[in-house]
Amino acid sequence: MHSVVKMILITFAIMAFPWQPTAQDYKVFDKLLKTYVDPNGRVNYKMLTKEKTAINQVLDQLQKINTQKLNEKARLAFYINLYNLTTLKVIADNYPIKSIKDIKGGKIWDIGLMVLNGKSYSLNELENQLIRGQYKEPRIHFLINCGAKSCPPLHTEAFTEKNIDELMDKRTRQFINDALSNTITPKQIKISKIFDWYQTDFGNLVSFINRYSKTKVLNNAKISFMDYDWDLNKQ
Repeated sequence: MHSVVKMILITFAIMAFPWQPTAQDYKVFDKLLKTYVDPNGRVNYKMLTKEKTAINQVLDQLQKINTQKLNEKARLAFYINLYNLTTLKVIADNYPIKSIKDIKGGKIWDIGLMVLNGKSYSLNELENQLIRGQYKEPRIHFLINCGAKSCPPLHTEAFTEKNIDELMDKRTRQFINDALSNTITPKQIKISKIFDWYQTDFGNLVSFINRYSKTKVLNNAKISFMDYDWDLNKQ
């Protein structure tokens, strides 16, 4: 009888508090990031090509997770990790190339590359339906990495339920204040093309920039956008 009661209590606990991926669950992904990504977010793709088996194994494991059982923060971290790791995979699988846009005629983002909860998703669907569509969170743009020089730098550790909020704030602040990505003065800002492509996510651009910029921008500042460099973010 005691064993039956114990099993019922365990089952109830699992249902009430579903498993959430932790840093330990992303251990292999963490190791790949720490080994092949430098502090500036540049990737050693030449050496990463030797890790195709490990990358595929991690992706296989991630795609078996029922994302509906994750809480919101854990799910957001999961989706961004999956996006970034899938991007690393497609580049490693096709390396050497000059740009990720050299793959599949520049249509790599529209091809089904993963299966979640029994449904196929492309990178665009993962970003626009599952991440942007569900979260309405502009800071995600500074965690997602598309493998290009002008993309916000790839982070050197996996995102988790515990670190996602802190890292969204930190990496948004770092990107906006990076002189290579944005030129910000009180009267004029020349900012990343990301702010143009996803302007609906950011709302008033000056207000959003002022939330994180060390240099405060006037409301009537002139806004222009940087050219986007699609060359690989390689070391």
